[in-house]
Amino acid sequence: MGLGQGTIPMFDALRALEAHALDAIWAIEAEGAGIGQSLEWLSRHRFI
Repeated sequence: MGLGQGTIPMFDALRALEAHALDAIWAIEAEGAGIGQSLEWLSRHRFI
């Protein structure tokens, strides 16, 4: 399963990290078909 397909509000969570954890290093794990979908989601929402 890729980002944005589950029940966690990922957009809101990542925006909160941007706003409140400026020095944080992000790591997101995905495998299989979820990798491409996750990269597309991150790009579409301008996180990468």
